[in-house]
Amino acid sequence: MAVAAPSERAAHSRVRRGFEEGHDPEALEQVAVLAIPTIGFPQAMAALSWITDVTRDDDR
Repeated sequence: MAVAAPSERAAHSRVRRGFEEGHDPEALEQVAVLAIPTIGFPQAMAALSWITDVTRDDDR
């Protein structure tokens, strides 16, 4: 829902929660790819960048 809203802050929060729950970064990034037919390619790519802000963080 956060990626379709579009809400960058909410997406970051949900990705962090996904990490806390033990989800792999690739699974979290897959969310944006799966959203392409629903929200469109440009918005899905924006969502992917929000997700990778957290999943590709050097502190992880």
